[in-house]
Amino acid sequence: MNIDQKIQDAVKPVIPICVPKQYGGDATEYCVYNYTEVPAAFGGNRARAVQYLVQIHWMFPWQPNISADSAVQVKKSALRNALEDAGFTCPTVTPAGDEEWEHFVFECETVGGR
Repeated sequence: MNIDQKIQDAVKPVIPICVPKQYGGDATEYCVYNYTEVPAAFGGNRARAVQYLVQIHWMFPWQPNISADSAVQVKKSALRNALEDAGFTCPTVTPAGDEEWEHFVFECETVGGR
């Protein structure tokens, strides 16, 4: 399974719209993701694996105190658990919203073959 499929398989049961880099649709809740590939597990002067540094951006419309809403907290926990269950490290979650969009960044890692 490639990294894109691994991310989407983990996220879509919680947030059904999950696409790489940029979303151009009309949904009011979605995730976009990006990742950095770092060579890992060297042997014989070659990388034998790839470490993926992953960022998943959960976006939805901003409202006053929305990040404290219990439904948001439940979904945030579900997304964190889904990533861990799929083999990612426990994500660091950073709020990054503005006056228009609430935005949580989930940062985690995983390792895959070359």
